[in-house]
Amino acid sequence: MIRRPGRDDAQDFHDAWESGAHGTGQVAELVRTAQTLRASATVAPRPEFASALRERLMTEGQTVLVPAPGASRRTADAAAGAPAAAPSRARRRLATAAVAAVSSLGVVGLVAGSASALPGDVLYPVKRTVEDVELALHRSDEARGTQRLELATERLREVRAVIADGSPAARGQVPALLDEFSTQAEQGSASLFDAYDTDGSTASIETVNDFAAASAVDLTTIAADVPADASESFSAAAAAVTDLAGQAGRLCASCGTADLGSLVGVVRSVLAPADSGSGSRREASAGRSSAAPSPSTTGGSAAPSTITPSTTPPLVQVPTVPAPSPTATPRKGLGTVTDPLLGGLLGDDDQEGLVPGLLGGLLGPKK
Repeated sequence: MIRRPGRDDAQDFHDAWESGAHGTGQVAELVRTAQTLRASATVAPRPEFASALRERLMTEGQTVLVPAPGASRRTADAAAGAPAAAPSRARRRLATAAVAAVSSLGVVGLVAGSASALPGDVLYPVKRTVEDVELALHRSDEARGTQRLELATERLREVRAVIADGSPAARGQVPALLDEFSTQAEQGSASLFDAYDTDGSTASIETVNDFAAASAVDLTTIAADVPADASESFSAAAAAVTDLAGQAGRLCASCGTADLGSLVGVVRSVLAPADSGSGSRREASAGRSSAAPSPSTTGGSAAPSTITPSTTPPLVQVPTVPAPSPTATPRKGLGTVTDPLLGGLLGDDDQEGLVPGLLGGLLGPKK
């Protein structure tokens, strides 16, 4: 008997999968991978849908290979170079292969179509399942950390998209998406920091820095449009980005730092108070601007505005240089001009002087 390696391997995998035994060698690795994929799946089709689809594919796969009526068997055999009577087992194998091809094309199309799905879309659960599967296939700390940061970036993209949508249902997804962004950012950076501690590769720190800089820009862009009910989640996201950028700088100061200007912009946008009665930070800012009192005039005179003086005293009090008092007999020469100036700068019997006052403020009083 001629051995068919492909069929034997497939049969070994099928037997190992059905029996629960992992087998040996390559088959065992395939079984473990299949079990990982199955455990990572969070969404599955309904049993009745899967059963109906299987029956339909099996029916179409077996009938699609039947020759057209009236075709010459001799001509078909001569063109294919095959024996006159093909075994029924070979036809079943071809039908099974056709079914597998059709199923694979359908799955690939489903996955490709879900890549741009947003929360609330029909394909969004498929997208999240694919992300879980991709994450499960990464083994090293660096690979898993990088993948998690990519997922965090995708969550921010979804936040921008649902905010642009403008509908209340879409904007209601913003808090959950920002919370997931924070979680993925913290877990991803932690894995990359572990990778740096293990192998000392600066690529892990640089990945965190690049992510922090890009995320800071994105957060600054959407800060004014974040709904009021997502303010707490937005603050947590901004704090997470700032914290991981700072930790990356402490671990490897020579690896480059994130864009501190963008990070400062995020912090400022977080600290800006939001009006509780408005729907977004931009609306809150506009409400405060419109509520600001404008100068009014009564009887042609402007109403004085109340200005609260700063309570912080200056570090050094600059002495006032007094003007020279006139004398009955004016002095001649440059001394009339220079003496008061030098006295104000260096001091004399009547005043301390600017320079001694500055030195005293910096060095302390003489003992």
